[in-house]
Amino acid sequence: MDEVERLLLNGFHDAILRRLAVDYEASVLRLEIDFWIGGMDDGRREIYRLGRVTVLGLGFLIIDNPCRGDGPFIGELTIDGGAGDPRTSVVPLPPPDSGAFRYWLFVNEWNSFIRFAGQSAGLEWLGDEKAR
Repeated sequence: MDEVERLLLNGFHDAILRRLAVDYEASVLRLEIDFWIGGMDDGRREIYRLGRVTVLGLGFLIIDNPCRGDGPFIGELTIDGGAGDPRTSVVPLPPPDSGAFRYWLFVNEWNSFIRFAGQSAGLEWLGDEKAR
C-alpha cells in the first residue's frame, strides 16, 4: 500500500468509496474510489479522480458493522485510511503473514472501519479528473 499512497497527493483522505469487491478464490480485493487529488492552495481544491486499488494475496477482510442503529446509510461513503491498525481498534488482529501489510479504511458515515491485509497492492486510474 506504500506504493499506492505515494501516487496520491492526499492519500485516502476525503476519498469516496464507490465499490468494494472480493474474489475469495483468487484472494483479491478491489476498491473503486474517487480520490481527492486537489491541493489546498493551487486553485484545484475540489478535484477528484476515479481509481481502482487492487490488493493481491488478500489475507483477511473485516468490515465493521456499517449500520448506525437508525437503519442502513444510503449515500456517499467518505473514507480515510492508514497503515497498520487504527488507534481506536477494539479487536486485536493476528499479525500479517511474512511480507504482507495491514491497512485500514475509516468510513465516516458508518463511524466504523474496513480492515484488510495483503501481499501487494496497485492503483490504476479509471477516469479523468473532475471537479465536485
